[in-house]
Amino acid sequence: MKKRFIAGIATACFLVPTTVLGVGSTELADKLFGSSEQFQLVTGGTSEDYTKLEGKLTAAKEMLEPQDFVVFQQLLEKLHSYNMKIMDKNGSQHVERLNKKERQDYEQLIAEIEPYFEQLNNSEQLFQTLEGMNDAYAAKIKEAEALLEPNDFAVFYQLFEKLISYNNKIVDQHGEFQLDRLNETERQDYEQLMKEIEPYFEQLNNHNYTKLEAKLTAAKEVLEPQDFVVFQQLLEKLHSYNMKIMDKDGSQHIERLNKKERQDYEQLIAEIEPYFEQLNNSEQLFF
Repeated sequence: MKKRFIAGIATACFLVPTTVLGVGSTELADKLFGSSEQFQLVTGGTSEDYTKLEGKLTAAKEMLEPQDFVVFQQLLEKLHSYNMKIMDKNGSQHVERLNKKERQDYEQLIAEIEPYFEQLNNSEQLFQTLEGMNDAYAAKIKEAEALLEPNDFAVFYQLFEKLISYNNKIVDQHGEFQLDRLNETERQDYEQLMKEIEPYFEQLNNHNYTKLEAKLTAAKEVLEPQDFVVFQQLLEKLHSYNMKIMDKDGSQHIERLNKKERQDYEQLIAEIEPYFEQLNNSEQLFF
């Protein structure tokens, strides 16, 4: 764990989102390394890596409280001083170059800076989770607009926007819902909201079920009998996974799967994909 964090800052790869940031100056990175040239000399990185480092530091400045970012910068500067001593021109670390006192101070420094890296990494995981959820939200809104009556859609949209607002507050970086983040008033409001929006989700799900039945009937006609049997078996497995990773709003949380389940799920997708392609090509069936 510690080595990962050390290597992370040494190669400018600690995980914080930079895609939303436009990096112009390199003020923060310059404060740490002096210049892009010095950075490249010390770490073996490139000018592009230096720009990415600036983006990550800028993102960290936005994520952390002002006083925490000041402390984080100070710890990074100390870490950089050690890296200057223990890193060779290829970016490899040689902690054995430190004497006993330096080694103790270095390990203490790692212990102090590690919580900041964890906080930033968790923020990135949350960013990715919410980004994936936003895609699912957009798809659900588009589906509702196509299926619901205009007046019903207007009500659904207001309720759904409110649900998204709550989800952004209670969903953690693993995609799990943490209702304890809500106070008593918010909890009651959230439960009432779920009661009000539930009939709309049921209406959408019922439509999808009818649509699925029609598609399965068509698939039975398109595929060879033995292929359709295999296709059904794969669909059943996929449904089992979807029951575990999907919420009522249609958003998927693959991070709920453990490593073995994740591998099996990816293998399942690879196996079922040719059938979807065959169906889409044959009858323009869209699953």
